[in-house]
Amino acid sequence: MTTYLALDGVQVDRSTDHVMLFAQRLDQVFLEDISGRFFLPNLRLSPVEGGLWQASVPITTVDGAVHGYFLWEPALPGTEMLPRLAIGFAVVFLAMSVMSVSFFRKATAAAHLLEAARSDADRANAAKSELLRNVAHEVRTPANAILGFSKIMEQGMFGPLGHEKYVGYARDIGRAGQHVLAVTDDLLDLARMEAGEMEPSSSVLDIENTFAAVGALLKTQAEEKNLALVFEVAEGLPPVRTDTRILTQVLLNLLGNAVKFTPQGGRIRCRAVPAPDGAFLIRVEDNGPGIAAQDIPRVLEPFGQVRAAQQDSFHGTGLGLPIAKKLTEVLGGRFDFQSTLGRGTTVVITLPPA
Repeated sequence: MTTYLALDGVQVDRSTDHVMLFAQRLDQVFLEDISGRFFLPNLRLSPVEGGLWQASVPITTVDGAVHGYFLWEPALPGTEMLPRLAIGFAVVFLAMSVMSVSFFRKATAAAHLLEAARSDADRANAAKSELLRNVAHEVRTPANAILGFSKIMEQGMFGPLGHEKYVGYARDIGRAGQHVLAVTDDLLDLARMEAGEMEPSSSVLDIENTFAAVGALLKTQAEEKNLALVFEVAEGLPPVRTDTRILTQVLLNLLGNAVKFTPQGGRIRCRAVPAPDGAFLIRVEDNGPGIAAQDIPRVLEPFGQVRAAQQDSFHGTGLGLPIAKKLTEVLGGRFDFQSTLGRGTTVVITLPPA
């Protein structure tokens, strides 16, 4: 230790050769204490420098000589976190596996139930179609007989009936029989379409002849109500291959509805025009009472009807429009129905070009 003494402001150096050394033995207890306080895992003395995954500090003297090393093993990044994450991932994976197995089992069971329900629905639909066919065929024969006998009585083929009212009754019976036959034909068509039995043929469409045939069938009904029934064929129509018989039935249903509901002196227009994309359009327009927007989906469903005050005298089954729509789809076309209450109805049939 060196002491410095000041005399009268002058420092006097009085040196000695004595040194006092304070030391502590680096035993295992001491090293463990240092290791715990400073987070140096497995701190120990080693004559050699640490290797891979080890940390070390040399122990040197003032002259730079190395007399050993403090050696410890630091915690590697992720050695504690990764095992915990692995456990978490394993738990999540196991839970997801269990949920996936449960989901697939439930999905498989639901698929079986849906398949069974569809099979039941198909069988029920087939049974319904078969019933409709049987009923229609059973009704057709007596309906034809009613028509024939009512016509005979109305015309008095075997002599007068005896009272003029009987002639009117016979006429009414004939009209009722015609209505029954029309309903029967609609039911048969509906049954065939639902059973997928209506396969269209394909031939080049002669739209002018088709319009002429439809107009001839509806001419008398239109004249009775003083309706203007107009057919127009535009120039430049693209060629179309379709089933003329089915298309004729579609037009008869649409125009028959228009004739039925358009008031006295009204106008019905049927036009064949080309579309910008090369398709073939048939537009059926009338200035009848029209249908409210919220009622349109109903009238396009089988047996769906909308009764207005001015329509109470008309009788029908509500099959005309749905059958026309389904037949258009059978032809591969599109059926668009537009109507405004009090202004009329427009139906557009779109047929793809040949």
